[in-house]
Amino acid sequence: PGAFGGDEREPAWSPDGDYLAFVYEGGDRPVATLAILPRTQFGDPEQQPLFLDFPADVSAPIWSEDGELISFVADQGLYVTDLAGVSQPVLASSAVWHMDWRFSRQGIGLDT
Repeated sequence: PGAFGGDEREPAWSPDGDYLAFVYEGGDRPVATLAILPRTQFGDPEQQPLFLDFPADVSAPIWSEDGELISFVADQGLYVTDLAGVSQPVLASSAVWHMDWRFSRQGIGLDT
């Protein structure tokens, strides 16, 4: 097990380096979920990350350039969430696994 009693993988630092987003699986969570840990909490065993629970396994977290949003893949689609955990679908397609995406000033760009 990792530092939080489960499997932590796919780390992604926020652009300013203040937050680490990662995929967490284990503990009392039934699916792999997105977790965010502020840098100020590193090394403090009493602190738990903020878990942004989603009803399906998540993977591939990527931060927006301004650090306000995180994109991730879940349930055969691409989603975006803010740090409060408000998620919105961007693309619903199993083909998302075969695409590269990135944030731009206009939103999320897809490279097919």
